[in-house]
Amino acid sequence: MLGQQIPGLRSRLYPYQRESVSAMLLREMSEADAPDPLYIPVTGLDGTVFYFQPATMEVLRERPLVAAHHGGVLCEELGTTFS
Repeated sequence: MLGQQIPGLRSRLYPYQRESVSAMLLREMSEADAPDPLYIPVTGLDGTVFYFQPATMEVLRERPLVAAHHGGVLCEELGTTFS
C-alpha cells in the first residue's frame, strides 16, 4: 500500500502520510487488545518500570490492556492542499 494510491482517496499523499495511513489501517484491522494509553511508564530508582495513571493516582506493575477499538481521525498538516 505504501507505494500506491488508495482507492477512493482524492488527495495525493506524501510518503510520510502514506506510512501513517498504512499504520492506521493495520491497527483498524487488528482485533488484539492494546496497552491502555492512560497509563504512563515510570522507571523507579532500581530500574523497575511501573505504570502510573495520573487521574486516579494508580500505580501498577503491569500495564493494563483495553479492548481493541476502531475509528478515529488522522490529522497531519491540516490545510495542506494539492492541485
